[in-house]
Amino acid sequence: MIITLVSALLSLGLGLITYFSLYFPNPSWIWMIFLSALIYFIVFIFLFIIFLAAFGSFYKILNRPAKENPNRFGMFILEQASFILVHLFNGHPHFSGRGKLPPRKQRFCLVSNHLSGWDHLGLISLFAGRRMICVSKRQNEEIFAAGSWIRYAGYLSIDQHDILQGQQVIDKAASLIENGTCSVAIAPEGTRNKSFPDPMLLPFHPGSFQMAVKAKCPIVVIAIQNTNALFQRFPRWSNLYYDCVAVLEYDTYKDWSLSEISAYCHNKILERLQKKQSRFYHLKKKEETK
Repeated sequence: MIITLVSALLSLGLGLITYFSLYFPNPSWIWMIFLSALIYFIVFIFLFIIFLAAFGSFYKILNRPAKENPNRFGMFILEQASFILVHLFNGHPHFSGRGKLPPRKQRFCLVSNHLSGWDHLGLISLFAGRRMICVSKRQNEEIFAAGSWIRYAGYLSIDQHDILQGQQVIDKAASLIENGTCSVAIAPEGTRNKSFPDPMLLPFHPGSFQMAVKAKCPIVVIAIQNTNALFQRFPRWSNLYYDCVAVLEYDTYKDWSLSEISAYCHNKILERLQKKQSRFYHLKKKEETK
């Protein structure tokens, strides 16, 4: 958002300079301020995308290992890029329950449902400035440009078929939270819900909550809607909903089993999705075809 705002302000300034340099004092050309500003803004965003791709390609060629600890600059760039990408595809995130969140400097474990690859892009942009990374599948490191930034920022890549490596990632996540380095987001379903809306929510893997138990931190529970419709609906407007449905404090769940914590969070998200079914574009489409 910062890069977008700075680009907008610079573009407006350059638009004013263009008008006063070439068309002032003719008031009939005042519209050139806004046209020039729009062109400059597009150029700035395009240059930022070129920077992302160039750095990503260079970093991949170097074949550097993932950062041992999250990199603040890398996290910042991913936050800004996520905001731009979501809005380029005409996505409009709505975040409710912000007042339930822990204090800004307190680290936490964030869990959510998993509808598409856009889930965490929206989360990253909404939680910009809170220093949060995500646990993602290792294949995401191969995505052009983005994969290199994921590695550079120090995101935690998990091999879904390697139990030992998965446990090491959970331990690493717990350490990052406990040390106050950053918060960590994870989707306990373990994979995208490709069969949505039947079922509306896949079973959770209780082991995903080990990081919270080990770090003794709050668990922020987020219900996500419509990210699976964003790409298909483009260029139409898409409302993306991120609802904080619960914040589970350590003192509340410290005596619970992992299965009990998992069931509580699963039920909270499922209740929200069922209550707000009218928001889903996919469900609306299904009803209309009956």
